[in-house]
Amino acid sequence: MTGGEGGAGEGGGLGSRTRRAAPALTRTRAGGAQCREHIYLTSEVEPVFDAADIMKFGKDIFVHMGFTTNEFGFDWLRRHCRARGIRAHKLHFPDDMCPFHCDATFVPLRPYLAMENPARPMEPYERKIFAENDWTLIKAAQPNTLEMPPLSQCSPWLCMNILSLSDKVVFCEETEKGMIELFNDQGLDVITLPFRKVFEFGGSFHCVTADVRRQGEMKSYFAALDAQDAATM
Repeated sequence: MTGGEGGAGEGGGLGSRTRRAAPALTRTRAGGAQCREHIYLTSEVEPVFDAADIMKFGKDIFVHMGFTTNEFGFDWLRRHCRARGIRAHKLHFPDDMCPFHCDATFVPLRPYLAMENPARPMEPYERKIFAENDWTLIKAAQPNTLEMPPLSQCSPWLCMNILSLSDKVVFCEETEKGMIELFNDQGLDVITLPFRKVFEFGGSFHCVTADVRRQGEMKSYFAALDAQDAATM
């Protein structure tokens, strides 16, 4: 299992559908209400998705819906992945008023353990899949500071943007003492590095890495879904 970016290559075929465009959002109370209703900036004219909106949990991917991934894009991903034995699921975080990229909101750490942003809980009905498959969701520690580097446009929750090297080792920014303690409490070894200057380029560890080589076989970590699939075969 890895928390690395996911994506899709060729195949799957795009339809010629035309979908209703979502109304434009502004940074207003009305815009916040639209986010809570899962109405985003993106239209549905063509499929859009961003790799950083996708978290891979073995044979399942979870797709963060928002400003950089639309319904049409999810539909394309779902069909593309299904043909390869991978299940796709949507995730929504209604308290996130600027929903794009998942790696400062919801991050897998190892099989059956994932970390969520306490300020951006997912929809309760979407949490059920984790509860029904024996996953533990822990809340991220508060950022070490709310002050970001001068040119950074990222949230302080970039403290969650870590890199899982294995199910026992993670990379974390060296000043994030709360996160380091949280990982140690979960039995994870933490490699710390000075990385705050990278924030000005728009991300942290998860954003600047890609797992081009993996060891081991792809497994399922959602036994209840496996049983459902078997029952319908």
